[in-house]
Amino acid sequence: MKNTEDLKGVRDKNAEDLENIKEEKIEDLKGVEDKNMRDLKGIRGENTEDLEIAEALKSGKIGDVFPRNDLVFKRILGDKRNGNILRDFLKNSLNLDDDDLSKIEIIESSSRANKSHDKIGILDVKCTTKTGKIIGIEIQVANDPSMKERLVYRNARCFADQIYSGESYFKLKKVITIAISIEHIIVTGGKDYKYCFDFYDKIRNICFTDISEIHIFEARNLPKEYENGLTQWLGFLKSESLEEMEMIASKNSAIKEAVCVYKELTADEAFRIEAWDRQMAIWDRKSQINNAKAEGIVEGEQIGIKKGEKKRDIEVARNSLKEGFTPEQISKITGLTIDQIKSLMQ
Repeated sequence: MKNTEDLKGVRDKNAEDLENIKEEKIEDLKGVEDKNMRDLKGIRGENTEDLEIAEALKSGKIGDVFPRNDLVFKRILGDKRNGNILRDFLKNSLNLDDDDLSKIEIIESSSRANKSHDKIGILDVKCTTKTGKIIGIEIQVANDPSMKERLVYRNARCFADQIYSGESYFKLKKVITIAISIEHIIVTGGKDYKYCFDFYDKIRNICFTDISEIHIFEARNLPKEYENGLTQWLGFLKSESLEEMEMIASKNSAIKEAVCVYKELTADEAFRIEAWDRQMAIWDRKSQINNAKAEGIVEGEQIGIKKGEKKRDIEVARNSLKEGFTPEQISKITGLTIDQIKSLMQ
C-alpha cells in the first residue's frame, strides 16, 4: 500500500514537472518567435531605410540611384571614354607616379555579372598602367563575411593568369586590388578610412615584396571635412543627393566630370530601371539570408528544449531507480523506453 502511494506521489510530482517543462517550452518558443520577428522587422526596416524600398514600392516608381550602386560605379570609372576620371581616382588612391598613369588600358571583365541572369554577381573595374601594373577596383554593395579571403584569392588569380607553365616568374607584374566599402566594416577593429596591405615581416617590420597590394577604403570612417582627393572621391561615392555631389565636385574637376556622367546615366530611364533592378536583387538576396538565419535560430531553440526535456526525464528515471521503482513503472512516468532505463542501471 505504501509503495502504491509512493508511486502515485512520484507520478504526481513528475507529471507536475513535465507540465512545467511543457509550459516553459511553450513560453520559450513564443519568446524566440517574438524575438526573431522583431529581429526580422529590424533587418527589413534597416534595409528598407538604406535603399528607400518602402517609398519606391509605395509610389510604384523607381527609387533614387546613387553612385554607390555598383552598376553606376562601373559606368563612371570603367567606361573607356572616362579615362581622365579613372586616372584622377587612381592618382588620389595609390602611390603611383603620373607617368605610370599616363597610359591606362581598361580591361573588360566579361565573367562578372555581365549576363542578364546574373543580377548579384560582382561588378568591378579592371585596368593596367603604362608599366603593366594590374589594378582591380570594386565597390562593396553587401556585407560579405568572406570579403578578405576573396580579395586574397582575386590577387592570387591575377598572378596565375599572367604566366604559363615553364615561363619565368620575372614576367609577373604588380597586382593591386582596391575594395571600397560604403557602409560595412572590412578591417575588424580599424577606425581609419584607408588601409594598405602587402607582404611584411611582422616581427621586424621588413617588407618582403610589394608586388601584391590590397587597399581597403571604408567610407563610413571618413572625416567630416574632405581634405584631400581620396576623401573627396569617397565622399562622392557615398553621397545621396545631387547637391552634395556638386559641392564636392567644386573642389575637383575630375569629380565634376563624374557628376556629369552620373547625370547622363540617371537621366536614362532604362538604365535607372536596370540599376534599381540590380539593387533590388541584392536586397532580396540579403533578406533571404537574414530570414534563413532567423529560422535557424528558432529551430536551434526547439532542439535545445527537446534535449532539456530528455535530460530532465533521465534525471527523474535515475531518482526513481534509487527509490526502488521498476523500469516498467518509470517508463510510464517519463516516457523513456525500458532499454533506456535499464542502461541507467549499469
